[in-house]
Amino acid sequence: MLSVVQQCACHLGEKFHWQKGAAVLTRTCALVGGLLLFLLLPPLLFTAIEGWTYEEGFYYSFITLSTIGFGDYVIGMNPDRTYPVWYKNVVSLWILFGMAWLALIINLCISLLENYSELCQCCKRKGRVVEQELMNGNQNVSLGLEDEQSCSVKATKPVGPD
Repeated sequence: MLSVVQQCACHLGEKFHWQKGAAVLTRTCALVGGLLLFLLLPPLLFTAIEGWTYEEGFYYSFITLSTIGFGDYVIGMNPDRTYPVWYKNVVSLWILFGMAWLALIINLCISLLENYSELCQCCKRKGRVVEQELMNGNQNVSLGLEDEQSCSVKATKPVGPD
């Protein structure tokens, strides 16, 4: 699914020369698709098979995928119910892929925070330079578009393996 979204985003980026929009589209689709697949739809399955409320199913989904796992809700353990043969296998795969998706979302949030922090530091440095120039009596100082571009993606790219 994500590869199809990426191909569409790349096509849109090439056609309309809008690479940032294509990246935002890809991330948004991955986020919304993952939210549906891993957090919003599974509680419906748990409601039908386990007899839990939607809120209990959502609680189980988040607690399980975030690896907190209190153990107060466990699938397939009610002796009064009969469970389909495929149920535990499907839930095991859901847990495996859901944990990977949640790790990617956490990594995305961390990289966004790092980029924002570096961008703020760059803007603070530029602000100090402008303030110093104004204090020295230079009235022709501007913080225009060319200054903002020097603090753009190349200056805010995180260091380390991707």
